[in-house]
Amino acid sequence: MNESDADKRNSVNGITDDSQPERMSYCSRFFWEWKQPFFGLKEVPSGECIKVSAAFVARNRAATIFFRLCFFAWALSILVYNLVTYPSQNRFIYMGYLTHWALVLTCATFLATLACTIWKSSLDQPLQGEPAHAFVRLTWFLISLTIPLQAMVVLLYWTLDYKGQRVTYLNATRHGVLLVVLLFDGFVLGNIPIRIKQGLFSFIMAVLFSIWLTIHPHTGLGNGDWPNESDTNDDTNDDVLYSVVNWKDNPTPTAIVLIIVTFVVAPLMFFFLWTFSLASKCLKFDGSSRTLHRYNEEEASVKGSASELIDAAL
Repeated sequence: MNESDADKRNSVNGITDDSQPERMSYCSRFFWEWKQPFFGLKEVPSGECIKVSAAFVARNRAATIFFRLCFFAWALSILVYNLVTYPSQNRFIYMGYLTHWALVLTCATFLATLACTIWKSSLDQPLQGEPAHAFVRLTWFLISLTIPLQAMVVLLYWTLDYKGQRVTYLNATRHGVLLVVLLFDGFVLGNIPIRIKQGLFSFIMAVLFSIWLTIHPHTGLGNGDWPNESDTNDDTNDDVLYSVVNWKDNPTPTAIVLIIVTFVVAPLMFFFLWTFSLASKCLKFDGSSRTLHRYNEEEASVKGSASELIDAAL
């Protein structure tokens, strides 16, 4: 490639020179990202930013649309099948379970990534210092919330809730397979940068769900009408949502479980996701696999002109 071709390529990518971008160490990035916005595009202190189009559609666009359409249709079919086969007398409490929240959010996430891929203009690089398109930020939010939540569901189901029963298609997909597909969508079809502050989303979700499990026994809602349960027997508490969360009979173990899930499991699941998103070749966790956009002088001047017009109007 001759010099003029390289210059054209750099101009298209918003890069003004051929120098390698600065990279931060794992620990330095951890503390630096706490000072940045939740959906900040700035990737390093020197000013290089995430290239939005490459972050959300890292592969061939047509193939990405096909895969994401299949993922959404498949996840939606699981949700519909789950609702149809769920006992009608118990549907009132369907959203009382974390697994079902994770399933609904997974469908929403697949729909959002698909819409971002189809809505090409939403992936346009914003002016320097400006945030990404609102729909991109919504998709970013859903991914940073849903993947840790799915990871929590998988871990908690197989360690606390699974009692050796036969593993059905529905159980396998909701408690494992969907998590793998979400990771494939976010980090193979895309290369979405997870920011450390986004861990607050899944943490808040964990807090809210723990509050729900605490107030549920006092609502009188119960858990529906299931076979082999005897609600007329006062010696058993058949109306709990989870056997390990039983405030009436086992308040201390229940409190310990909720504290561990909220303050240990939820942050750890997000921390693993954040680390996973930084992975690059040779097991370097420095985000070097991310495509960056360095704004050139022309783009900066456009931003300056726009700001002057806004200031004059005000």
